[in-house]
Amino acid sequence: MSGLLPHPTSDHSSCKIFLPKELRSCSHVFIRDDKVKSPLQNAYLGPYKVESRTEKNFVLRINNRRSNISIDRLKPAFIENDIKSHEFTHYAQNTQSPNKENNKLPKTHYTIWAP
Repeated sequence: MSGLLPHPTSDHSSCKIFLPKELRSCSHVFIRDDKVKSPLQNAYLGPYKVESRTEKNFVLRINNRRSNISIDRLKPAFIENDIKSHEFTHYAQNTQSPNKENNKLPKTHYTIWAP
């Protein structure tokens, strides 16, 4: 009996969590929403602007308030640059339909008379 040693306890807190590389340098993030959701409800909220970051927490601007959020609940947001609207208006002015008769929609309702 003197040769028996206790079994070491398991360390559940050392599980590795996947963290995207982009999370270190992104300007906006999404926050995972952990509540029970109805079907087709978003799993993430945001995007929210990152004000500062530490190793484990981010300070985000949410509804004009600063909030500390754990890095485990965050996902980087990839936001495209704003596209200038004048590019689309210029394109729309140059395109014209060649024939107005081709622009008519097909008839979707037909009346069928029984003999």
